[in-house]
Amino acid sequence: MFYLNYQRVAQITDLTSPSQWMHVPTSSNPADIITRGIDVQSLSHNQLWWSGPTWLSQDRKFWLARPPLTDEVPETRQVKLVLASVLPATTLLDQYSDLMRLI
Repeated sequence: MFYLNYQRVAQITDLTSPSQWMHVPTSSNPADIITRGIDVQSLSHNQLWWSGPTWLSQDRKFWLARPPLTDEVPETRQVKLVLASVLPATTLLDQYSDLMRLI
């Protein structure tokens, strides 16, 4: 799935220019509602989710000002290694004398 999303992003990037993109602050971004966790009942009545930000339906001159673009990455996330095993955990634990050796 990640590969397909990457292809889609690459295609959109190839077919558009940076001047066509606008910044949507988190308070106006419907996608941010889901990432913060919302129950189904609240989501079913959430106007931002169903209609988008009100300013988006107005004339472009009323849209929010575009913040300056930067080449800096605003955040970096640490990659964590995860061990996945098809063997039962008890079998793995029986083979090692302590947790650090297992890791």
